[in-house]
Amino acid sequence: MTRDNNNKNSKLKELLEQIDNLEEENAHLKRKKKYGLVWDLPKENKLNELEDNIVLLSEVKKRSIHSDKFLPWNYVLEGDNLHSLSILNHTHSKKIDVIYIDPPYNTGEGEKWAYNNNIVEKDDGYRHSKWISMMDTRLKASRRLLKEDGVLICAIDDQELPRLLLLLEDNFRGYSITTVPVRHNPSGRQYNVLSTVHEYAIFVVPNIPKYTEKNSLQIRKDINATKEEIAENFKNASDEEISKFIKKYLPDEEIDVRSLRNSNRLDHPENPGKRAVGKSTTFYPFIIEDNKIIGIGDVCEHNFHPGKRTIKKGTRYYIYPIDAHGNERKWLWNKEKAEKDLDLLIVKKKGKDSFDIHRVKEYVLPKSLFLKSKYSAREHGTKLLKKIFPESSKVFDYSKSLYLVKDCISLFIKDKKDALVLDFFAGSGTTAHAVLEMNQDDNGLRRSIMCSTNDEKEPIAEKYTYKRIERVISGYKDGKKDVPGIKANLKYFKTELHPSPRTDGMKSLIAKKMADTICFENDTFKRTIKDKEFLIFEGSNHSIGIIFDELKVDKFLKEISKSSAEFKVYFMSFTAEGFFDELNLNPNIIECRTIPVPLMNSINRIYRDLKE
Repeated sequence: MTRDNNNKNSKLKELLEQIDNLEEENAHLKRKKKYGLVWDLPKENKLNELEDNIVLLSEVKKRSIHSDKFLPWNYVLEGDNLHSLSILNHTHSKKIDVIYIDPPYNTGEGEKWAYNNNIVEKDDGYRHSKWISMMDTRLKASRRLLKEDGVLICAIDDQELPRLLLLLEDNFRGYSITTVPVRHNPSGRQYNVLSTVHEYAIFVVPNIPKYTEKNSLQIRKDINATKEEIAENFKNASDEEISKFIKKYLPDEEIDVRSLRNSNRLDHPENPGKRAVGKSTTFYPFIIEDNKIIGIGDVCEHNFHPGKRTIKKGTRYYIYPIDAHGNERKWLWNKEKAEKDLDLLIVKKKGKDSFDIHRVKEYVLPKSLFLKSKYSAREHGTKLLKKIFPESSKVFDYSKSLYLVKDCISLFIKDKKDALVLDFFAGSGTTAHAVLEMNQDDNGLRRSIMCSTNDEKEPIAEKYTYKRIERVISGYKDGKKDVPGIKANLKYFKTELHPSPRTDGMKSLIAKKMADTICFENDTFKRTIKDKEFLIFEGSNHSIGIIFDELKVDKFLKEISKSSAEFKVYFMSFTAEGFFDELNLNPNIIECRTIPVPLMNSINRIYRDLKE
């Protein structure tokens, strides 16, 4: 009897354990997503390192390039990009205008990327899960860096496109996501049954009026420059012949030529195509001679009806907005605008003694296919790198076309000359090069932050990212031809992990190591005072002071009273609150902050957010 009871109790215990396990599994399933991308994989080591450590920056001063005191600083951050993104969340939250990234495509062929310090090979059964986990943490970490109108642009191919789109939808809610095929390899590459010539640029754009209003991303085309360049080779060519040549032989220019005559339905409810009743400011003749517009006639009286499109008077032709069926229509422009933008109009011959007026669209919307020959990764990526690094037998095989990156980021910062651009898969430094070229084109002051790694096998940050930017700044040789440098300033930092301080003494030590991080945050590096108790750095917008001893505040205030500059002051405190009464009374001081507790809290917060 006792034995039977024991067996029953044992079975009951097993059953209860099974019930507990099922309840735990059920609770786990309830917590998981009901829709979207789901994967099971332990968090990577680089994230786990943030649980008990904080990230600081340390400048490598020998790599500083200062070519012009009036230009802003560009940066290379060496270290794992998750650590770089963590410190950027503290120093540059909501400060980035554009993020452009070209992450590993996870093809398992040629490219090398690591997960938990191990190279992920093609036959790794968890290859996709590892890639998803790696990208998810970095996309989450980058999200808070963007300004309200900030944009993320991500390059990818078919290998991980479906999973990346789901990740982006999950991490960037409130953004529109547009996938644009890019012809980056015109000669093609065997992939499954087809020869692949394309990859993708994914644009992640906030749903705000700046971008949702119609035609918000119109690009102004330099029509005159194009026409003048072609006309040099066709001295006696008409505008029409030049435009035909451009469209036939230079499709990259994508010049849009359309009739100036309104082609809407005559009875269109909002914008009818017919001539308006009364004296219409859009019904007048263009005067043509020798296939050129030589003038614009007066606006016609309401009772004047020319009867046909073209009226000949001697050697001149008067062209009215009348269609092939004899309907009196109207020009899209009134006479005042036509006179103002006469250079955008060309004559189109329709037959003997018959002409029409066409307009070259001054603005075009970017198309959802990027097909330009200058987007070839081989011609304008790999070959360009070989020119910049002639001493290297092998350079990046997967470098983007400089012109592709430049055109992608230009869509959003062409008119923003002080924009800040981030690339946290910087690799060969194409994004930084593109930013420098944009500045050269329009005397802009745009800046870039490039996050790149150095590992035991390949010092990418040092050997490629930094070196490319250095040579673009100083100039390099293309064979026997000199490629002049682009003036710019550059700083190089390493990310460092430090144990999270638990005691006041440890916090004090961390605070004294924060100077480089604070200087990076403020773009301010010229040290004017170095004291055991405080530091002062002079900047172009404001100066900064770092106080390590509250007993030396009077001495610090006396020192800054000699300057007319505005100051941001960082004050060592063992809590997140500071005692700034005396500092806030000083008219030179515009802001006070404590160190190092806010930095510790910031790194801890990003860790908590990413581990969920």
